[in-house]
Amino acid sequence: MWSRVQNRLPTAAPLFLALVCAVFYAPLFLNEHHVWFDHWDMCTLEIPRLQFIATELHAGHFPFWDPHIWCGQPLVGETQPGPLYPLNLLLAALPLDGYGGLRFSLLNLYYVWIHIQAALFMYLLCREAGLGRMASVLGGAGFSLSGFLATIPWLDVLNGAVWTPVILLFLLRVLRQRGDGLQNAAGYGVCLGLSWLSGHHEIPLLNTVATMGVWGAWLFARGLRRRQFEWKQMRAFLFGAAIAGAVSAAQILPSLEFARQARRWAGTPEPVSWNEQIPYALFGEHSVSPEDIWQVMIPKQAPQAMSTLYVGVTMCALALVGLLWRKQPGVRMAVGLVTFSSLYVLGVHTPVHHLLVTIVPYLGKARHPNRGAYLLALGLCLLAAYGMQWVLRRVSPYGRALQAAAFVVLLGIALHEWYGVRQERITDTRTAAVCAPRLQAFRRQPAPEGVGRVVGDPAELRANIGDLLGVDQLRGFVAAASRNLLLHELHTERTQELFGVTHEAGFQQQTGMLEWKAKAHPGKREWIAHEAVKVESADDLRKRIQDSRTDLHRTLLTLGPAPDLETCEGTEEIRVLWRRSDSLGLRVRLPCRAAVVVADTFYPGWKAVVDGKDVLLTEAYGALRAVVAGKGEHVVRMDYHPSTEIAGIVLSLAGLLSGAIVWLRKQATGAEPNSACEDASQVLLPHSPQAGPCGPQAPSASGTGRLPTRNRWCTRRPGKRPEAVDR
Repeated sequence: MWSRVQNRLPTAAPLFLALVCAVFYAPLFLNEHHVWFDHWDMCTLEIPRLQFIATELHAGHFPFWDPHIWCGQPLVGETQPGPLYPLNLLLAALPLDGYGGLRFSLLNLYYVWIHIQAALFMYLLCREAGLGRMASVLGGAGFSLSGFLATIPWLDVLNGAVWTPVILLFLLRVLRQRGDGLQNAAGYGVCLGLSWLSGHHEIPLLNTVATMGVWGAWLFARGLRRRQFEWKQMRAFLFGAAIAGAVSAAQILPSLEFARQARRWAGTPEPVSWNEQIPYALFGEHSVSPEDIWQVMIPKQAPQAMSTLYVGVTMCALALVGLLWRKQPGVRMAVGLVTFSSLYVLGVHTPVHHLLVTIVPYLGKARHPNRGAYLLALGLCLLAAYGMQWVLRRVSPYGRALQAAAFVVLLGIALHEWYGVRQERITDTRTAAVCAPRLQAFRRQPAPEGVGRVVGDPAELRANIGDLLGVDQLRGFVAAASRNLLLHELHTERTQELFGVTHEAGFQQQTGMLEWKAKAHPGKREWIAHEAVKVESADDLRKRIQDSRTDLHRTLLTLGPAPDLETCEGTEEIRVLWRRSDSLGLRVRLPCRAAVVVADTFYPGWKAVVDGKDVLLTEAYGALRAVVAGKGEHVVRMDYHPSTEIAGIVLSLAGLLSGAIVWLRKQATGAEPNSACEDASQVLLPHSPQAGPCGPQAPSASGTGRLPTRNRWCTRRPGKRPEAVDR
């Protein structure tokens, strides 16, 4: 009977863990009034951008350019919420609701799936560390349902963090293997690259730093013990790093390009450029104070925009018990992660964070030290799983029923402790909602006919209605905007007229409806200029624009060389043939040589064609696109061909393909017998007299108390055929 149960455990334990996560978040898919995304950034930025992607995908193409925010920005370069992340694309491709919007029910299911994914990945890491299934289930549940992952509201941050356990899993396999380890290195690289595709840069940066730290500690310890350099593991590690760089290129390359072309709001009075250092004092706003580090055991209500350190008294107590396995490298790795993350989340309160920001490239761009809490939760949950294994070992002489009872009791107590943390993220839209109902109301109010580009009070609208409704918005809620747009005084009527603003949008508190008010002097989106004037500076440009004597639709102002134009009499015409997210077609009739100006952002990657011939784009008014054409009738088209993004996608596909080929080739050839027995025992097993040449041999599928070896080629006695160890 028990043998049949043991045979089913390899699949039963992960299914049980997934069921625990689903039941824990049951209100999200059992009640349509509960949501997890009632947070300003999700409702104003990430969900509207997902809505734009979904609308474009259902129209039959992927948009590389978002024309609806800040006169147009590169979609992938904006990073949030991970436009190229596979699961985000799958969500956007699913059926929309009757209003053409993302279904709240699918968003809820997506959130639950992310937590199931995190739990399963953590479960696999615990199993790789030699822990039994019950202990691994507890570790997976703790990482997914408590602390950081239970309260963080951003999709891009969540999707980056869930890959951390499986990254460490493959890294451990690389480090313990005496062969070349290219198969596991490929898995490590693909998973690290996918964490970068999630969008936000902070968690992938920390993942990279953490893996380098684990690698460095292993290399140092191995060098002290054996006094030799492990070239094979180094080759495998570098191969994995190359795969990670290739897979992540689709997100990293456009992000770097946009970062150099944009200015970012980073808590400073004015937005900062790429090469400007964020004042270190600003890191203190998002650092955990030393007296709050005890939040790992004491629940504290987390602000809506932040997360909590809380993992519960039960997990912390088990983590202390797990230290009894102190000779296990898995325990040592967990202790290292806890130590590093504890110092990192303290931010400005310790010199360690300042040192890391100084010496690690780009880590100074991550201004939220408290987001290192996900590594703290991972380390504590891994230690707690070791502690659970110790408890199960102590009760094993009394039978499997007592083991199961101890497991159920401890897991139940932990779930009860995490329940309060869950309430921080789940909101009932009928009673305590902040912005989700407004988001739903906005989606059901299409813009009236004749609306061109709109402007509104940011404090009143609190949403990127451009991405939600498919209208163009002068400003919006974003992390960064193109620096050429920020040269202008966008709040003035003259500048808004130049940028083609036709309506002002507002929110009626009484009715909850959008109100559209036409401008007294609506601007044009396309026009023809016959005069070109070069100005000397941005200040001069702003003064000329605000000067009422300047005819904005007749005179083209430029900070660079002025194009050669002609002034003449005659009939001229400009007509839009098509307008798509990344393409614009115009038919123009010119009585003489003139400039065709479009009130959209000038940005690298935009190409112009006049009558089938490539022509040079001119940066008009310091921020807009213009092209010069001669006398006659012409077809002018402007297309966005982002070479950086295309190159990044090609590299990512090549990285994924290379990783898959290496993985499948190694799977087909198989591992070499007895090649890793020595390292498996050194990495995974305690040093005990009961251990054989490859560690303890007794089965531990239910937590018999012995940490098993991972290497299935190890034999019980020399001279016998290899037989797999039952885990």
